[in-house]
Amino acid sequence: MSASFKNSIAKSLLTFFAAVALVILLFFFQFPQNLWLPLLILFGGLFVWLAFFSQFVLPVRTVADRKKVFNRLLLYVMGMHGPAVFIKNGKIQMHEGEEKLRGPGVVWLDTASGAVLRTAARFTRAIGPGVHFTKWFEHIAGAVDLHTQIQSIGPSANDNPFDEPKDASPEALAGAKKRKEETSALTRDGIEIVPNITVVFKIKAKPASGHAPGSRFGYNGDSVFNAIKAESINPNELKDTDRRRIRWNQLPAHLAADLWREYLRKFTFSNLFEERENIHYLREKKGSPCPCNLEATYQRSTKRKAVDDMLMEIRVFFDKLLRLCMGKQYIPPVPPEECECEPTLEAVNIESETVLQTITRMVKERLQHSQVAEMDNVGEYTGRMMSSPEYALLQERGIEVVAVTIRNLQFHPSVDAHLIQTWTSTWLAKAQAERDLINDLHKKEEVRGKYLALYTHAKDICSPLARTLENTEDLNTKETLKILVASTRTAIHRDNRLNRRLSIESDEIGEILQWIDTVPW
Repeated sequence: MSASFKNSIAKSLLTFFAAVALVILLFFFQFPQNLWLPLLILFGGLFVWLAFFSQFVLPVRTVADRKKVFNRLLLYVMGMHGPAVFIKNGKIQMHEGEEKLRGPGVVWLDTASGAVLRTAARFTRAIGPGVHFTKWFEHIAGAVDLHTQIQSIGPSANDNPFDEPKDASPEALAGAKKRKEETSALTRDGIEIVPNITVVFKIKAKPASGHAPGSRFGYNGDSVFNAIKAESINPNELKDTDRRRIRWNQLPAHLAADLWREYLRKFTFSNLFEERENIHYLREKKGSPCPCNLEATYQRSTKRKAVDDMLMEIRVFFDKLLRLCMGKQYIPPVPPEECECEPTLEAVNIESETVLQTITRMVKERLQHSQVAEMDNVGEYTGRMMSSPEYALLQERGIEVVAVTIRNLQFHPSVDAHLIQTWTSTWLAKAQAERDLINDLHKKEEVRGKYLALYTHAKDICSPLARTLENTEDLNTKETLKILVASTRTAIHRDNRLNRRLSIESDEIGEILQWIDTVPW
């Protein structure tokens, strides 16, 4: 966008100057003593042309912004302008060498981008979607993509972490070794495992809803500012290249890899794929309000700190006045950064999961919660809670983790051979154990079905008797027996399968009813 913007300005100015130069030459040959008039036309026309052109080159609405566009066009003509930058999806687009310009410039961000500006001495401010004007010596420190980010580390599809191909180049071998070291970890019994780890995350911000101002991807100036401000460098990279700078979106996956190593060493390799049942533990309940901070619903912002403080003072004044009228003591609200309340916990019950699923879940919870369940050195819950420094670090950087996946586990070939050998020698015993388990389940279901059928049959037989007892209390033995036998025959007639199988018994029940009527009681 900046390239087309500059090209349109250059072409327009070139056309204008060519036309005016032609007019000056013709006027000079005709009236050499009145040269001031064409010069006045030249500079006056230039001023008017730039003022007209500045109204349409950028999507601005206010008069102040149109004046800023005009000022920057004048500086562009004089060669004192700053960079004209377009940022799309967090990627900076500009001319080569334009980052060295230090005059007033313009930055245009799409709805999925945020950025931070700086001078040579300090970071100045965060900017979001829209058109922004930079000041003298102010330039872009970094840009942020507001889309949900997906970062994966670990071996690629063509890598074999435990076997180096002989025909590979040194650069390829070095790259494969680096990718292996990113996620390599050891179990408690010393077996190395190399997985692929994927983390889904985004800048911590709420998307704008409806016609509200903002970005539907979510923009928060504080989060963008903290993410760029906390970027660091890789001391192992001596050259000043892109690899030397550690970007804000490289942090979550590496934190997940460190947590993967921490939890894997609590388990042995044989435990890794075993299923654990009836898991109970506690964790922080997200979204629950702090008890001491129910009245402090404001948020301090870098850009609106003065306005927030003023609104807070007004609110405190009216709150004091209201409590004074009601005869209550005023309790000042606690700012979010000063709150020391314990987080609200919730109980979690999981019927069954493998140890690998447990590790993945705990890595995710360490990145999403400030308080998580503590595990001992053998992977058992201690019943205590522990704070998560990884979550605190992500909060400082303005990053929110959405999901974590650990997959494609790779082992040394000798471990694979041992697994195959173990499975070959134990598959028959495991299959027999599973068969016995299935037979036991069948027997349990058979007994349960038998008792359920007896209960249903007894209920059908006794229901008419229960209804009769509700209407009359004086019921003798003969009437009671007659009702039970009659309801038994009715139950047989209602069920087609019973009626076909118990046709003889149904006739015998009819004879019993006749006998009950004829026998004196």
